Amino acid sequence: VHALIGDADRFVVRAFTKIINPQRFALVFEGPEIREARSWELVFYCGQKTVDALQMADSRLSDVMSFGWLSWLCIMLLRLLEWLYRLLGNFGLAIIAMTALIKLPFTPIFMRIRRKMDMYKKYQPTIEKIRIKLKDNRTQQAEELMRFHQEHGLSMATPLLSVLPLLLQLPIFYALYRVLDGYMALYQAPFFGWIVDLSAKDPFYVLPVLMGLSMLLLQQ
Repeated sequence: VHALIGDADRFVVRAFTKIINPQRFALVFEGPEIREARSWELVFYCGQKTVDALQMADSRLSDVMSFGWLSWLCIMLLRLLEWLYRLLGNFGLAIIAMTALIKLPFTPIFMRIRRKMDMYKKYQPTIEKIRIKLKDNRTQQAEELMRFHQEHGLSMATPLLSVLPLLLQLPIFYALYRVLDGYMALYQAPFFGWIVDLSAKDPFYVLPVLMGLSMLLLQQ
């Protein structure tokens, strides 16, 4: 990223990057027509688009890493990712570790929901029989279902609990997607084997298939 930080005399009216060759580029600042000999003091930044580097250059450049209304969460995840990379030395392993750390606090909640869902499934055939038996009398059907749920310590809202894990994790994984989508350090960063660029798709589609299989197994 490149940004103009200081221009007290407001000289710059337009700025752009000019590629000279694959190894060199120039920053061009254009201003008004100069009619007399004088000098202007300009301060600009050209470097990595990382939180620490931008804040070190100028605190105002933190806005360059803005990720929208979840920016505060994205910054936290970005710092966690960078810390894990320094610890593990591989961005692929850092992403896996970060995903595990994110899911860890939710594990007790998910286990409790899973137990409730399993208990509800045990009584599901009986509940369906009540619905079929009293399908022509909705009032009596509702009363009978309510009584059955109360007698067995069930809640009629239990089926809705299946979407709760997704709702709880959705903001976090959306923020994670925003971070990984625009994180330049992943460009041409190797993982292992045939994965030589984490910013590119898997050429053999092995990882998408494994992800799909793991999601199916978790739903069993």
